[in-house]
Amino acid sequence: MTKTPKIKASIVCVTYNQESYIRETIDSFLMQKLNDIYQIVISDDCSTDSTRDIILEYAQKYPDIFKINLQDSNVGVARNFKDALMLADGEYIALCEGDDFWIDETKLQRQVDFLDNHKNYSLCFHPVRVFFENGEEKDSVHPLQTDAKVFTLQNLLKENFIQTNSVMYRRRDYSHIPTNILPIDWYLHLYHAETGSIGFINRVMSAYRRHPNGIWWNAYSDIEKIWSKYGEPHLALYSEILKIYPGYSEQVVANISTALEGVVTADTKHTLDIITVVKKMFNSHLSEMLILELEKGVAYRKELEKRDAALSHRAQEIVDLKATNTLLNSELVKMKSSRSWKATTIMHSVLYGIQHPIKVTRKFIAKRLG
Repeated sequence: MTKTPKIKASIVCVTYNQESYIRETIDSFLMQKLNDIYQIVISDDCSTDSTRDIILEYAQKYPDIFKINLQDSNVGVARNFKDALMLADGEYIALCEGDDFWIDETKLQRQVDFLDNHKNYSLCFHPVRVFFENGEEKDSVHPLQTDAKVFTLQNLLKENFIQTNSVMYRRRDYSHIPTNILPIDWYLHLYHAETGSIGFINRVMSAYRRHPNGIWWNAYSDIEKIWSKYGEPHLALYSEILKIYPGYSEQVVANISTALEGVVTADTKHTLDIITVVKKMFNSHLSEMLILELEKGVAYRKELEKRDAALSHRAQEIVDLKATNTLLNSELVKMKSSRSWKATTIMHSVLYGIQHPIKVTRKFIAKRLG
Protein backbone atom coordinates (compact mmCIF):
# COMPACT_ATOMS: atom_id res chain seq x y z
CA MET A 1 0.00 0.00 0.00
CA THR A 2 1.42 3.36 -1.07
CA LYS A 3 1.73 5.88 1.72
CA THR A 4 0.17 9.26 0.99
CA PRO A 5 2.87 11.96 0.99
CA LYS A 6 2.68 14.35 3.91
CA ILE A 7 1.57 17.84 2.97
CA LYS A 8 3.78 20.47 4.53
CA ALA A 9 1.64 23.56 3.91
CA SER A 10 -1.94 24.25 2.90
CA ILE A 11 -2.81 27.52 1.19
CA VAL A 12 -6.34 28.38 2.29
CA CYS A 13 -8.22 30.80 0.05
CA VAL A 14 -11.83 32.01 0.25
CA THR A 15 -13.58 33.65 -2.70
CA TYR A 16 -16.78 35.46 -3.56
CA ASN A 17 -17.44 37.28 -6.85
CA GLN A 18 -13.76 37.93 -7.56
CA GLU A 19 -13.56 36.99 -11.23
CA SER A 20 -11.36 40.04 -11.92
CA TYR A 21 -8.73 39.03 -9.36
CA ILE A 22 -8.76 35.27 -8.77
CA ARG A 23 -6.40 34.32 -11.61
CA GLU A 24 -3.70 36.62 -10.26
CA THR A 25 -4.28 35.18 -6.78
CA ILE A 26 -4.00 31.53 -7.88
CA ASP A 27 -1.01 32.21 -10.11
CA SER A 28 0.79 33.71 -7.11
CA PHE A 29 0.20 30.41 -5.27
CA LEU A 30 1.47 28.29 -8.15
CA MET A 31 4.71 30.29 -8.43
CA GLN A 32 5.78 29.28 -4.92
CA LYS A 33 9.11 27.48 -4.61
CA LEU A 34 8.68 25.07 -1.69
CA ASN A 35 10.95 22.10 -1.05
CA ASP A 36 8.03 20.10 0.31
CA ILE A 37 4.54 19.28 -0.95
CA TYR A 38 1.85 21.92 -0.61
CA GLN A 39 -1.85 22.06 -1.48
CA ILE A 40 -4.24 24.82 -2.48
CA VAL A 41 -7.63 24.76 -0.72
CA ILE A 42 -10.23 27.13 -2.18
CA SER A 43 -13.77 27.57 -0.86
CA ASP A 44 -16.12 29.69 -2.95
CA ASP A 45 -19.12 31.30 -1.25
CA CYS A 46 -21.60 30.71 -4.09
CA SER A 47 -20.26 33.37 -6.44
CA THR A 48 -22.66 34.66 -9.08
CA ASP A 49 -19.96 35.67 -11.56
CA SER A 50 -17.36 33.45 -13.28
CA THR A 51 -15.18 32.96 -10.18
CA ARG A 52 -16.29 29.33 -9.75
CA ASP A 53 -15.59 28.49 -13.39
CA ILE A 54 -12.06 29.88 -13.09
CA ILE A 55 -11.43 27.86 -9.91
CA LEU A 56 -12.68 24.66 -11.61
CA GLU A 57 -10.46 25.37 -14.60
CA TYR A 58 -7.35 25.46 -12.37
CA ALA A 59 -8.48 22.45 -10.32
CA GLN A 60 -8.85 20.36 -13.49
CA LYS A 61 -5.42 21.46 -14.69
CA TYR A 62 -3.71 20.74 -11.33
CA PRO A 63 -5.80 17.98 -9.71
CA ASP A 64 -3.00 16.84 -7.38
CA ILE A 65 -2.59 20.30 -5.85
CA PHE A 66 -6.12 21.68 -5.62
CA LYS A 67 -8.85 20.86 -3.13
CA ILE A 68 -12.00 22.90 -3.69
CA ASN A 69 -15.32 23.50 -1.99
CA LEU A 70 -18.21 25.20 -3.80
CA GLN A 71 -20.92 26.40 -1.42
CA ASP A 72 -24.53 25.73 -2.52
CA SER A 73 -25.67 29.00 -0.95
CA ASN A 74 -24.05 32.13 0.43
CA VAL A 75 -22.83 31.29 3.95
CA GLY A 76 -20.73 34.37 4.74
CA VAL A 77 -16.99 34.88 5.03
CA ALA A 78 -16.58 33.37 8.53
CA ARG A 79 -18.37 30.11 7.72
CA ASN A 80 -16.62 29.92 4.37
CA PHE A 81 -13.24 30.29 6.08
CA LYS A 82 -14.10 27.58 8.59
CA ASP A 83 -15.14 25.15 5.86
CA ALA A 84 -11.89 25.81 3.99
CA LEU A 85 -9.79 25.30 7.12
CA MET A 86 -11.55 22.02 7.83
CA LEU A 87 -10.44 20.74 4.41
CA ALA A 88 -6.78 21.67 4.88
CA ASP A 89 -4.34 18.78 5.39
CA GLY A 90 -1.08 20.66 5.80
CA GLU A 91 1.11 20.88 8.87
CA TYR A 92 1.01 24.63 8.34
CA ILE A 93 -1.79 26.90 7.09
CA ALA A 94 -1.24 30.04 4.97
CA LEU A 95 -4.18 32.36 4.29
CA CYS A 96 -5.04 34.54 1.30
CA GLU A 97 -8.38 35.89 0.13
CA GLY A 98 -9.39 35.81 -3.53
CA ASP A 99 -8.76 39.48 -4.24
CA ASP A 100 -5.23 39.59 -2.80
CA PHE A 101 -2.02 37.89 -3.97
CA TRP A 102 1.57 37.04 -3.10
CA ILE A 103 4.54 38.80 -4.69
CA ASP A 104 7.45 36.67 -3.50
CA GLU A 105 8.00 33.11 -4.71
CA THR A 106 9.93 32.30 -1.52
CA LYS A 107 7.11 33.30 0.85
CA LEU A 108 5.95 29.78 1.74
CA GLN A 109 9.49 28.44 2.13
CA ARG A 110 10.57 31.29 4.41
CA GLN A 111 7.57 30.87 6.67
CA VAL A 112 7.84 27.08 6.74
CA ASP A 113 11.52 27.40 7.66
CA PHE A 114 10.68 29.84 10.45
CA LEU A 115 8.08 27.57 12.06
CA ASP A 116 10.27 24.47 11.57
CA ASN A 117 13.12 26.20 13.39
CA HIS A 118 11.03 27.88 16.13
CA LYS A 119 8.91 25.21 17.75
CA ASN A 120 7.65 27.59 20.43
CA TYR A 121 6.03 29.83 17.80
CA SER A 122 2.48 29.05 16.65
CA LEU A 123 2.26 31.60 13.83
CA CYS A 124 4.40 34.00 11.84
CA PHE A 125 3.66 36.89 9.48
CA HIS A 126 5.33 39.60 7.44
CA PRO A 127 4.58 43.15 6.20
CA VAL A 128 2.47 43.60 3.06
CA ARG A 129 2.20 46.15 0.30
CA VAL A 130 -1.16 47.93 0.50
CA PHE A 131 -2.38 49.44 -2.75
CA PHE A 132 -5.58 51.07 -3.97
CA GLU A 133 -6.84 49.49 -7.17
CA ASN A 134 -7.81 52.80 -8.78
CA GLY A 135 -4.95 54.81 -7.33
CA GLU A 136 -7.07 56.72 -4.79
CA GLU A 137 -4.08 56.82 -2.45
CA LYS A 138 -0.36 56.05 -2.64
CA ASP A 139 0.98 52.57 -1.92
CA SER A 140 2.03 51.85 1.65
CA VAL A 141 3.44 49.04 3.77
CA HIS A 142 1.62 47.50 6.74
CA PRO A 143 2.76 47.27 9.42
CA LEU A 144 5.46 49.93 9.25
CA GLN A 145 6.90 48.77 12.56
CA THR A 146 9.84 46.40 12.06
CA ASP A 147 10.72 45.60 15.69
CA ALA A 148 9.47 42.05 16.33
CA LYS A 149 9.40 42.76 20.08
CA VAL A 150 6.17 44.78 19.71
CA PHE A 151 4.28 41.93 18.03
CA THR A 152 3.03 40.32 21.23
CA LEU A 153 -0.23 38.74 22.30
CA GLN A 154 -1.00 41.76 24.48
CA ASN A 155 -0.67 44.11 21.50
CA LEU A 156 -2.58 41.77 19.20
CA LEU A 157 -5.48 41.93 21.67
CA LYS A 158 -5.43 45.72 21.28
CA GLU A 159 -5.30 45.81 17.49
CA ASN A 160 -5.08 43.49 14.52
CA PHE A 161 -1.64 44.23 13.06
CA ILE A 162 -1.51 40.98 11.02
CA GLN A 163 -2.77 41.18 7.45
CA THR A 164 -4.67 38.04 6.37
CA ASN A 165 -2.51 37.22 3.35
CA SER A 166 0.71 37.49 5.36
CA VAL A 167 0.09 34.88 8.04
CA MET A 168 1.06 31.23 8.44
CA TYR A 169 -0.26 29.11 11.34
CA ARG A 170 0.76 25.88 12.94
CA ARG A 171 -2.45 23.90 12.25
CA ARG A 172 -4.96 23.40 15.07
CA ASP A 173 -8.46 21.93 15.41
CA TYR A 174 -10.99 24.13 13.58
CA SER A 175 -14.21 22.22 14.24
CA HIS A 176 -15.40 24.63 16.95
CA ILE A 177 -14.46 27.91 15.21
CA PRO A 178 -17.44 30.33 15.55
CA THR A 179 -19.07 31.44 12.30
CA ASN A 180 -21.04 34.45 13.58
CA ILE A 181 -18.05 36.78 13.99
CA LEU A 182 -16.22 39.45 11.99
CA PRO A 183 -13.45 39.95 11.21
CA ILE A 184 -12.67 36.24 11.26
CA ASP A 185 -8.93 36.70 10.62
CA TRP A 186 -8.36 38.61 13.88
CA TYR A 187 -10.02 35.78 15.79
CA LEU A 188 -7.88 33.18 13.99
CA HIS A 189 -4.68 35.09 14.79
CA LEU A 190 -5.62 35.18 18.48
CA TYR A 191 -6.79 31.57 18.45
CA HIS A 192 -3.40 30.38 17.22
CA ALA A 193 -1.49 32.80 19.48
CA GLU A 194 -3.01 30.94 22.44
CA THR A 195 -0.52 28.07 21.96
CA GLY A 196 2.70 29.91 21.08
CA SER A 197 4.56 33.09 20.25
CA ILE A 198 4.06 35.37 17.24
CA GLY A 199 6.89 35.38 14.73
CA PHE A 200 7.79 38.20 12.34
CA ILE A 201 9.74 38.04 9.07
CA ASN A 202 10.75 41.54 7.97
CA ARG A 203 10.21 41.08 4.23
CA VAL A 204 7.29 42.33 2.10
CA MET A 205 5.95 39.21 0.38
CA SER A 206 2.29 39.87 -0.46
CA ALA A 207 -0.05 42.57 -1.72
CA TYR A 208 -3.32 43.68 -0.17
CA ARG A 209 -5.79 45.21 -2.62
CA ARG A 210 -8.14 48.02 -1.53
CA HIS A 211 -11.21 48.31 -3.76
CA PRO A 212 -14.88 49.40 -3.42
CA ASN A 213 -16.16 45.81 -3.32
CA GLY A 214 -14.15 44.97 -0.21
CA ILE A 215 -16.08 44.38 3.04
CA TRP A 216 -14.35 47.13 4.99
CA TRP A 217 -14.00 49.68 2.17
CA ASN A 218 -16.39 52.15 3.90
CA ALA A 219 -15.43 51.25 7.46
CA TYR A 220 -14.46 54.82 8.32
CA SER A 221 -16.58 56.91 5.99
CA ASP A 222 -19.91 55.12 6.54
CA ILE A 223 -19.84 53.66 10.05
CA GLU A 224 -23.65 53.63 10.27
CA LYS A 225 -23.85 51.25 7.32
CA ILE A 226 -21.02 49.13 8.72
CA TRP A 227 -22.81 48.84 12.08
CA SER A 228 -26.13 47.93 10.45
CA LYS A 229 -24.51 45.14 8.45
CA TYR A 230 -21.60 43.95 10.58
CA GLY A 231 -22.11 45.42 14.06
CA GLU A 232 -23.52 42.32 15.71
CA PRO A 233 -20.89 39.87 14.38
CA HIS A 234 -18.20 42.40 15.32
CA LEU A 235 -19.41 42.49 18.94
CA ALA A 236 -19.68 38.68 18.82
CA LEU A 237 -15.97 38.63 17.97
CA TYR A 238 -15.12 40.23 21.32
CA SER A 239 -17.42 37.83 23.13
CA GLU A 240 -15.54 34.88 21.59
CA ILE A 241 -12.14 36.44 22.32
CA LEU A 242 -13.10 36.75 26.00
CA LYS A 243 -13.75 33.00 26.04
CA ILE A 244 -10.17 32.35 24.93
CA TYR A 245 -8.57 35.06 27.05
CA PRO A 246 -10.70 35.70 30.15
CA GLY A 247 -7.63 37.04 31.92
CA TYR A 248 -7.28 39.87 29.40
CA SER A 249 -10.77 41.33 29.82
CA GLU A 250 -9.43 44.87 30.33
CA GLN A 251 -7.88 45.03 26.84
CA VAL A 252 -10.92 43.41 25.20
CA VAL A 253 -13.40 45.67 26.98
CA ALA A 254 -11.40 48.69 25.82
CA ASN A 255 -11.93 47.51 22.22
CA ILE A 256 -15.65 46.99 22.82
CA SER A 257 -15.96 50.49 24.26
CA THR A 258 -14.16 51.96 21.25
CA ALA A 259 -16.49 50.11 18.89
CA LEU A 260 -19.60 51.31 20.73
CA GLU A 261 -18.26 54.84 20.83
CA GLY A 262 -17.80 54.79 17.07
CA VAL A 263 -21.38 53.68 16.51
CA VAL A 264 -22.82 56.33 18.85
CA THR A 265 -20.66 59.01 17.30
CA ALA A 266 -22.12 58.19 13.90
CA ASP A 267 -25.76 57.84 14.86
CA THR A 268 -27.84 57.31 18.03
CA LYS A 269 -30.82 55.59 16.40
CA HIS A 270 -29.24 52.12 16.70
CA THR A 271 -28.83 52.42 20.48
CA LEU A 272 -31.67 50.05 21.38
CA ASP A 273 -30.35 47.46 18.93
CA ILE A 274 -26.89 47.74 20.44
CA ILE A 275 -28.21 47.36 24.00
CA THR A 276 -30.11 44.21 23.00
CA VAL A 277 -26.99 42.73 21.40
CA VAL A 278 -24.77 43.62 24.37
CA LYS A 279 -27.19 41.99 26.83
CA LYS A 280 -27.29 38.85 24.70
CA MET A 281 -23.55 38.46 24.23
CA PHE A 282 -21.94 39.44 27.51
CA ASN A 283 -22.41 38.46 31.14
CA SER A 284 -24.67 40.66 33.29
CA HIS A 285 -21.83 42.52 35.03
CA LEU A 286 -20.03 43.40 31.81
CA SER A 287 -23.22 44.21 29.89
CA GLU A 288 -24.42 46.56 32.66
CA MET A 289 -21.08 48.37 32.56
CA LEU A 290 -21.12 48.62 28.76
CA ILE A 291 -24.74 49.79 28.63
CA LEU A 292 -24.05 52.49 31.22
CA GLU A 293 -21.09 53.65 29.15
CA LEU A 294 -23.23 53.50 26.03
CA GLU A 295 -26.00 55.60 27.59
CA LYS A 296 -23.45 58.21 28.64
CA GLY A 297 -22.18 58.27 25.09
CA VAL A 298 -25.71 58.72 23.73
CA ALA A 299 -26.39 61.60 26.14
CA TYR A 300 -23.12 63.25 25.13
CA ARG A 301 -23.95 62.74 21.46
CA LYS A 302 -27.38 64.35 21.89
CA GLU A 303 -25.80 67.34 23.64
CA LEU A 304 -23.38 67.71 20.74
CA GLU A 305 -26.29 67.55 18.29
CA LYS A 306 -28.03 70.40 20.18
CA ARG A 307 -24.89 72.49 20.03
CA ASP A 308 -24.42 71.68 16.36
CA ALA A 309 -28.04 72.70 15.66
CA ALA A 310 -27.56 76.03 17.51
CA LEU A 311 -24.30 76.70 15.65
CA SER A 312 -25.92 75.84 12.32
CA HIS A 313 -28.81 78.22 13.07
CA ARG A 314 -26.40 81.01 13.94
CA ALA A 315 -24.32 80.29 10.85
CA GLN A 316 -27.45 80.55 8.69
CA GLU A 317 -28.33 83.89 10.29
CA ILE A 318 -24.88 85.19 9.40
CA VAL A 319 -25.24 83.92 5.83
CA ASP A 320 -28.65 85.60 5.56
CA LEU A 321 -27.26 88.86 6.98
CA LYS A 322 -24.39 88.80 4.50
CA ALA A 323 -26.84 88.19 1.67
CA THR A 324 -28.96 91.16 2.83
CA ASN A 325 -25.89 93.41 3.03
CA THR A 326 -24.81 92.32 -0.43
CA LEU A 327 -28.25 93.18 -1.80
CA LEU A 328 -28.24 96.58 -0.09
CA ASN A 329 -24.75 97.34 -1.39
CA SER A 330 -25.85 96.40 -4.88
CA GLU A 331 -28.85 98.74 -4.67
CA LEU A 332 -26.63 101.50 -3.30
CA VAL A 333 -24.23 101.13 -6.23
CA LYS A 334 -27.16 101.42 -8.65
CA MET A 335 -28.46 104.53 -6.85
CA LYS A 336 -25.05 106.22 -6.91
CA SER A 337 -24.72 105.59 -10.62
CA SER A 338 -28.11 107.18 -11.39
CA ARG A 339 -28.49 110.73 -12.81
CA SER A 340 -30.67 111.90 -9.92
CA TRP A 341 -28.01 110.83 -7.39
CA LYS A 342 -25.30 112.68 -9.30
CA ALA A 343 -27.48 115.78 -9.63
CA THR A 344 -28.28 115.66 -5.92
CA THR A 345 -24.59 115.31 -5.10
CA ILE A 346 -23.75 118.37 -7.19
CA MET A 347 -26.54 120.40 -5.58
CA HIS A 348 -25.33 119.44 -2.11
CA SER A 349 -21.81 120.44 -3.05
CA VAL A 350 -23.01 123.86 -4.22
CA LEU A 351 -25.39 124.53 -1.35
CA TYR A 352 -22.99 123.52 1.40
CA GLY A 353 -19.87 124.96 -0.18
CA ILE A 354 -18.17 121.65 -0.50
CA GLN A 355 -17.02 122.53 -4.02
CA HIS A 356 -17.02 125.71 -6.10
CA PRO A 357 -20.34 125.73 -8.01
CA ILE A 358 -18.84 126.94 -11.31
CA LYS A 359 -16.10 124.26 -11.28
CA VAL A 360 -18.60 121.58 -10.39
CA THR A 361 -20.94 122.69 -13.14
CA ARG A 362 -18.10 122.74 -15.68
CA LYS A 363 -16.98 119.25 -14.74
CA PHE A 364 -20.53 117.97 -14.93
CA ILE A 365 -21.16 119.58 -18.32
CA ALA A 366 -17.82 118.38 -19.67
CA LYS A 367 -18.53 114.85 -18.56
CA ARG A 368 -21.98 114.98 -20.14
CA LEU A 369 -20.60 116.36 -23.41
CA GLY A 370 -17.70 113.88 -23.41
